[in-house]
Amino acid sequence: MKKRTTKKNQCDFCNKLYPSLKQLNQHKKEIHENPKSFGCEICGKKFNQKSILKSHQKTHDKNRSKLFKCHRCDYATDTQQSFKKHQNVHDRQDEKFSTMVNPIKCDKCSTFCKDKAALSGHMSSVHPKVLYQCDFCAKFSKVKSRLVTHMKIHIPRTSKN
Repeated sequence: MKKRTTKKNQCDFCNKLYPSLKQLNQHKKEIHENPKSFGCEICGKKFNQKSILKSHQKTHDKNRSKLFKCHRCDYATDTQQSFKKHQNVHDRQDEKFSTMVNPIKCDKCSTFCKDKAALSGHMSSVHPKVLYQCDFCAKFSKVKSRLVTHMKIHIPRTSKN
């Protein structure tokens, strides 16, 4: 007869139970004490578990096959979840388009804008002429302030005495 493992080690923060003290301590460390301590070296995005970081890092692999391709634009992804999220963007655009009087189509993607001002805003935010690149890694950003924030992950923090 097999010995049954009981989950008797309970987390003080979320009440989850773990069969061993080691697993409980690992849970506390990763989830509660040091959230988002695993950073992606490519884009700077942070995660609270190493396994999630490893899964995320696969999205940067240029050799991954893009199984889901949008028939309305150049978007392609390898996950159905990302593809559905992308399709929702088109659906929202379609709803917006149906209420526009004389929409203007972006010549770089399938977006329609209500007027020239909206198209200008779309072009500067979605299709900027200048991209900013991180001094430390391959990350690019359309917005300089976001890149400045990103670059802080590369600079070690010094403790004040």
